[in-house]
Amino acid sequence: MNPRAFTLSLVLVGLAIVLAVVVRTSNRQNTETPMPVVPLPVSTSTVEICDTKLQIAFLNTQTDPNMLDCTKTEFVTRAVCGSPSVEKAMEELLKGPTAFEKVDGYLSTLPEGLMPPTWNGTQLDFDAELEAGVAGSCRVGAIRAQILNTAMANGAPTSTVLSIDGRTEDILQP
Repeated sequence: MNPRAFTLSLVLVGLAIVLAVVVRTSNRQNTETPMPVVPLPVSTSTVEICDTKLQIAFLNTQTDPNMLDCTKTEFVTRAVCGSPSVEKAMEELLKGPTAFEKVDGYLSTLPEGLMPPTWNGTQLDFDAELEAGVAGSCRVGAIRAQILNTAMANGAPTSTVLSIDGRTEDILQP
């Protein structure tokens, strides 16, 4: 027998002995101490698919770089969970444009930190923060356009009324 074949034979015999010892030891352990059975948690809840599409109105500096028409809005599509509603659309509008939307030129003129309005089917009632520090006819027009265009694109009637703390007559003055 050549030396390489002899060495290979010794290695294989050694591996067989080690394997036999491991199997025998593991079998002995299995008979002496049973392995604990650990139940795996199983969730019976369903996963909610968030594919409801809402249309949210923002201004866009790429399509209107000079902002010549303060009331011109463009829609972005947002996916949300559950049924579409004006309330959900308002929540998305108040979040403002995402980072990706900002890169595409979308912007909002709404004051930051607004609370979602109450919606009764014909009227969106905001709190006083909507008009806090808001000045200028262009900004007032843009705010109205964003809110009303978003609401109407998501099921509100064209006769939707904006109000602030229940007031409709003297709100959002330039």
